[in-house]
Amino acid sequence: MRHGSKLFVLLLTGAAIAPAAGCFASTEGYVAYDDPPPPREETVVARPGYLFIHGNYVNERGHWRWAGGRYERERAHQRYVEGRWQRSGNRRVWVAGGWKQG
Repeated sequence: MRHGSKLFVLLLTGAAIAPAAGCFASTEGYVAYDDPPPPREETVVARPGYLFIHGNYVNERGHWRWAGGRYERERAHQRYVEGRWQRSGNRRVWVAGGWKQG
């Protein structure tokens, strides 16, 4: 069996097992079947040259865990779009944030 075929089988096996855990990776991104808790308040201190990227909940094995925010150095001619959990039918899909031109 070629390496690519082994990887495909492993990915299929993981995708088949992961839904029972509450969150899994798909071609859409990370998928969960329940809503995350409301975002936590975070204290943001102005730091010249840096942007605060707010934290978010991640779903690990069916349990929501808060991943705190962080500072990133500002990028010239770019803006940061926050990541979010977006509803897609009966699922929530994680749409990753990132730097965009503009």
